[in-house]
Order: sequence, then structure tokens, then C-alpha cells
Amino acid sequence: MGCDIHAVIQIKDPERTSWGWEAVGVPDHSRSYFFFGLLGLEGRIDHENPICSFRGLPEDFDWPEESWAQFLDSEGHSPSWFSLRDVERYDSSLIENRQQWDRWVQLMYAIRNIYEVTNDEVRVVYNFDN
Repeated sequence: MGCDIHAVIQIKDPERTSWGWEAVGVPDHSRSYFFFGLLGLEGRIDHENPICSFRGLPEDFDWPEESWAQFLDSEGHSPSWFSLRDVERYDSSLIENRQQWDRWVQLMYAIRNIYEVTNDEVRVVYNFDN
């Protein structure tokens, strides 16, 4: 047992959806406490420079509960999100164990290019459970 991550990549494309954000991908869910610390999860590998502080779920986050009940499960904690714009502003040069970080970022860039949206219109929303 241990901590797991649940995440979804969303795009904002008014031409595709009338309700705002649409789920278009699921990033690697491998358990990596180093990576969880990079995402800001306290009590895990300490990072002096996480990608962002916990922001909670975005105000405009919408996903039918039956499609992703675990994400909204009562045991979930520490929800947050970041955009591709945040990735570009982040100094990732100090990340030693890059595999999972690189997979997430590469997928976000691929989605941006496929759907032809901006860096502000691609985000990953995540939380953890125990």
C-alpha cells in the first residue's frame, strides 16, 4: 500500500465543447514518491522547488463522477493542477529523476499540438490517495 496519483489532462477548446474543459488524456500514473514531491506532495521526497503549491481543484473542473469516481473519492487528498504555461515557467534543470516528469510534459506538448490549443489551454489536474 502507499500513495497513488490520479490525473487527467484537459484542454480548453470552445470549438469542441460548450462546457469548457475536456479530458483528452491520462498521464503516467506510476508511483514515484520523488515525482509526487515534485508535484508538491508534502511528506514525500522534499523538493525546494515544486511545480506549484496546492491549488485545489480548478473552479471550472468538471468530470462526471461515474467516469472518474476515484478522483473525487473521499480518500483523495491534495488536489492541484498546472498548465503547460506553468511548465514553461518552471526551472526543471534541477530535476534529477526526470523519467515521469518528461513523460507528462511530452504528452502535454503532444496534446497541445494535436488539438492546436495554447499553453494556457492545456492542463493536468491531479490528486493523491492513500
